[in-house]
Amino acid sequence: MTRRRRFGLLALAAVLTVSAITAAIAEEPTASPGLDAILDDCKTLSLAATGRQVKDKTAKLGHLEVSINEGTATPVVGRSRQVLGFYLTGSGGYR
Repeated sequence: MTRRRRFGLLALAAVLTVSAITAAIAEEPTASPGLDAILDDCKTLSLAATGRQVKDKTAKLGHLEVSINEGTATPVVGRSRQVLGFYLTGSGGYR
């Protein structure tokens, strides 16, 4: 069953969580920052000044599939200004 909804806080939280975990796991153990550094960076989240228009894009993260029909993706950055995820506005869905 496919559910189509406007992106909201739940979709943002899912994308941010999966993005942060995926990025942390994907790196080599010697190159990854410690847990304290990751948590410190996530204490202060903010949106980048500009976003990008997105149309007809799909991202798969494990069993989660997020599709964007049309909207704007604005990077969410941490204290270090590293991109930690994206805030999506527009229409799309997930399944």
